[in-house]
Amino acid sequence: MKKNDSQLRFVPAIVLLLAIVGCASTPAPQTTAAQAKPAGRHSDDASSSTRLASSFDDAVRRGDTAWQGGNTDLALYLYVQALSFQPRDVNTLGKIGSIHQGLGNLDLARKAYELAATTAPDDARATSHLGLVMLAQGDLDGADTWLRKSIAVDSGNWRIYDALGLIAQRRGHYDDALLFLQRASTLAPSAPGPLLHRGSVQLAKGDYAIAAATLQQCLQLRQTTDAWRMLGEAQAHQGEYSKALTSLSQALDIPQAYNAVGEVALNNHDNKVALDYFQRATEESPVYFVEAQRNVAIAREKLNAVTVARH
Repeated sequence: MKKNDSQLRFVPAIVLLLAIVGCASTPAPQTTAAQAKPAGRHSDDASSSTRLASSFDDAVRRGDTAWQGGNTDLALYLYVQALSFQPRDVNTLGKIGSIHQGLGNLDLARKAYELAATTAPDDARATSHLGLVMLAQGDLDGADTWLRKSIAVDSGNWRIYDALGLIAQRRGHYDDALLFLQRASTLAPSAPGPLLHRGSVQLAKGDYAIAAATLQQCLQLRQTTDAWRMLGEAQAHQGEYSKALTSLSQALDIPQAYNAVGEVALNNHDNKVALDYFQRATEESPVYFVEAQRNVAIAREKLNAVTVARH
């Protein structure tokens, strides 16, 4: 047995799983016709890219080249060879996690980041990556724990504060969320994400004027449908229905925008306004708009109830 074959046996089984998932055998290098070499040039033969690494540095170097070239299977194959020389190398584990995260394999990314974070709990990059993947999976408690570990080491990473703000928002702790998100915006004033998330929290709190101002700031940095939609909702709650329609039409089709404004107007007890918008939603829709038709009936019923009560 070759020395490197023997070394691979000592890599933890979970690391092997992380590296070779989806690959039934040694990955074939990705080549193009332009990269093909004439017969007889064995030194640059394609099979050389999958030869066993001679050292940790050799494996990492070739793995990085494969990853940069888009060959993630080959990169994983080479990174696991790097781990055969240094089984708990945090950077290599992080690269394996990043590849799987990029491929949408969050469970595998989490396992790689867990190995890295438990190996180096004072490594802010490892702990933050683990926390962010946990958040993406909906594990709020786990994400909160690891992100706080990360922030204790690196208090200048705005993404950590942004993520902690999202966790607080999902828990209904709006004031805490706003503190975290304000810190994120202070650290990264040109990042639209924290502004978008702050607007969302302010909207949830019912601070509609403040939310509208925050979301307008966000839109100055980046035009997103989420920001337009939430801005329209904030404007409608303030009774600025025409502005709300303009904003919502940037995120929804016209019938849906009319219907959305009508729903907020109905919530504001502006029943006649609501009826007008619901009717416009049905008129603008090229097909039968079930929700808008139902809302027309609800608005008419509320108007009739108000008329009866006055008499």
